[in-house]
Amino acid sequence: MTKLLFLLTTCILIAGCDIKQPESAIFLRNDLDLSSVSRVAVLPFENLTGIEYNARRMQEIFITELLASGKFEVVDRETVDATLREITNNTGKSPDAPVLKTWLKSWRSTPS
Repeated sequence: MTKLLFLLTTCILIAGCDIKQPESAIFLRNDLDLSSVSRVAVLPFENLTGIEYNARRMQEIFITELLASGKFEVVDRETVDATLREITNNTGKSPDAPVLKTWLKSWRSTPS
């Protein structure tokens, strides 16, 4: 009886372990046209985990994946950080979307 119970438990556990690989690791909106985008900047992530440096690690992983795709040139992280300090006047707060849009418009209109 013990052997039968052990065998039954083992079969149930094995049947519950599905090792199916995900169909796709790429998540992209079908209607999104990125053909005109060649250079991107990755903004710092917000750390919601409480694990020190986790946001910076995730930013590095994201940048690495973008570079590995070969589709984009990625702006250097130090350049992004310096630009964010300029936009926020060294307050340390993350700029919201309207602030970034305003800065981007003024940056585009500045002659090179």
